[in-house]
Amino acid sequence: MQHDFEIRESGISGRGVFARRHFLNPFDEDYFVLVAEPERYVNHSCANNTRVEHFTDVAIRDILPGEEITSDYRSGGATIDFVCRCGALNCRNGARA
Repeated sequence: MQHDFEIRESGISGRGVFARRHFLNPFDEDYFVLVAEPERYVNHSCANNTRVEHFTDVAIRDILPGEEITSDYRSGGATIDFVCRCGALNCRNGARA
């Protein structure tokens, strides 16, 4: 599983998690989810490709190799304020609890 993603520089915020293979939506036959260390590098995006379910990022659409894996921090019910830097067309420019 470690070879399915890589952590590298992100245009959103410092470092990010990037797919190294095609992840299918909603799940692969093996039900792939990100857990442990790489999950901490998943950046917020208003145009996210995962959502949080039970503290786990789950793909909501196909994620292509080389694409950054992102999550909408609000999808898991987070209650923190932060400044959004995703640059998506639908960017909310921050999220407030």
